[in-house]
Amino acid sequence: MNGKPRQKVVAYLGRLDELQREGAIDSLVEGLARYARRTQVLDAAQDFFVHAAKEYGPVLVFKRLWEELGLGEFLAKYVAERGYEFDVVAAIFAMVLNRLLCPCSKLGVSRWIEEVEEPSFSGLSLHHFYRALDVLWEHKERLEEDLFRKRRDLFSREVAENLKAKEVRQGEKRYIVCLNEEEAERERRAREEMVGKLVEKLSRGGLRGLVGDRGYRRYLRIEGAKAEIDEGALKRKARYDGKYVLLTDCDLPAEEVALAYKGLWQVKAVHLEVKGKPNLARTELSGHAYQGFRAVGMAVPPRVVEL
Repeated sequence: MNGKPRQKVVAYLGRLDELQREGAIDSLVEGLARYARRTQVLDAAQDFFVHAAKEYGPVLVFKRLWEELGLGEFLAKYVAERGYEFDVVAAIFAMVLNRLLCPCSKLGVSRWIEEVEEPSFSGLSLHHFYRALDVLWEHKERLEEDLFRKRRDLFSREVAENLKAKEVRQGEKRYIVCLNEEEAERERRAREEMVGKLVEKLSRGGLRGLVGDRGYRRYLRIEGAKAEIDEGALKRKARYDGKYVLLTDCDLPAEEVALAYKGLWQVKAVHLEVKGKPNLARTELSGHAYQGFRAVGMAVPPRVVEL
C-alpha cells in the first residue's frame, strides 16, 4: 500500500519443523498441485516417457520367415532326440538373427540379445551359443536335406516376376541362361543416362577426354577428328541387359541353380567375414559359416520361375 509491501496471513499451517517431521509439506504441495494446469500436464506425461526400449519389428519379421522355412520345426525335431538343459533352437535363432541384423562375435551375441524383444532368448548365455554351434554342425546334412525338400515345394507354388532361367545343353556341358528383368531395366536406364552425358560432351567438343575414357569410347565411332554415337554398339550391348550364363555340372533344376547363384554374393560376404577370424576352432568356424548360410537362406527367399 502506498508503494510499500504489506504482509497478510492467509492461513496458518503450523510450525515448519513439525510439518517437515510429519511429512505434511509434501502432502500439502501435492494437494495444491491439483489446481495447477501445467503440473497436471507434466504428471500425465509421465505415463508416456520411455525409460527403456528393445528392438522388436525386425525380430517379428525374421521370426515369421524362420517359421515359414521350417527351420525351427526341423531343429526342434533333431534336438528332441537328445536332452538339453537350454533352448538350443532359440540359441541358433538368436545367432542367425544377429547375423542378419547386427553381426558380431558369440560374446557380442550374448550381450546383443538384451537389446531385442524375444522371450525365448531369456536365460541364454555365452556357453549356450558355443554348444548350439556344435548341435547345428552335427545336424547340418539333415537340415540341408529337409530344407531342400521344403524349398522344392515352394518352387512349385511360387512364381517370380524378375528372375527367369532356361537350360541349354551343348555336348556334355550344361548351361543355365538367366534373365533378371529388374537388372535389365536398371542397366537400360544406366546406359540411357550415360548416352545423355556422352551427347552433351560431344556437343561441347570434348573429344579428347572421351577418347581416353573406356566407358565412353566403346560407344563412339571416330573418324579423324570427328566422333558420333555408335548406335550399333548400343544395340549389341542392349541384347545382354540382365542376362548371364552359368556353367554347371549339378543336376538341380535350372531355377534352383539360378537362385543359388543369385545368393552367392551374400555367401561370399559371410566367407570373407569368417576368414577374418583366424583364432576360431574348426568346429566353431564351420558352425559360424553354416549359421551365415542359414541367414542367407532367410534373407533371399526363393522366387524363381522357368523361362
